[in-house]
Amino acid sequence: MGGNSNHGVAAHSPWQLQSHGVVKVTFTLPPLPRRAYTVKEFKEAYRLSHTYVYELIKDGRLPDVKVGGRRLIPADAAEALLRPKEPA
Repeated sequence: MGGNSNHGVAAHSPWQLQSHGVVKVTFTLPPLPRRAYTVKEFKEAYRLSHTYVYELIKDGRLPDVKVGGRRLIPADAAEALLRPKEPA
């Protein structure tokens, strides 16, 4: 047998045999879609200056939400900023 402690379970398998016959199963879930950005995350993701982001917020062109002491920018508002505006 030569020290094989996997007992027939593939090395890449989420199943791991623990001591005393206990089986541990590990799964990785896909990341949840981003729902909001902090100002710092937004400016880094969209490569904008801190001053310009606050200017967009102040002018009402970029909606924000205050949650506790944090200012969050909803992801749909961030994406809307990049969409071309319809002619009036």
